[in-house]
Amino acid sequence: FLALVLSHAVNGTFYSQGLRDGQWLTTISKYLVPIWVGVVSEGNSRRLDSINGQVRVLQADIPVDNGVIHVIDRPINPTELVDLFKCESDFL
Repeated sequence: FLALVLSHAVNGTFYSQGLRDGQWLTTISKYLVPIWVGVVSEGNSRRLDSINGQVRVLQADIPVDNGVIHVIDRPINPTELVDLFKCESDFL
């Protein structure tokens, strides 16, 4: 479970306004899985739209005690996560 969570978290706080379309971020999992964000510009504002071009962002910029979260419609890179779990001896 921890590997799944860490593969969806990055170091730092990233609000939609501070992201640019196509920007790469690296997760904090021990495998340093790279992800890229899709940002849509709407006038003077920006909206976080997708992750890796496939995962949709349902709600962005939700402040929490230690940063910000973005709600997505499904896990990021599910096939990569399966491979990640296969490598985890604790998971087997």
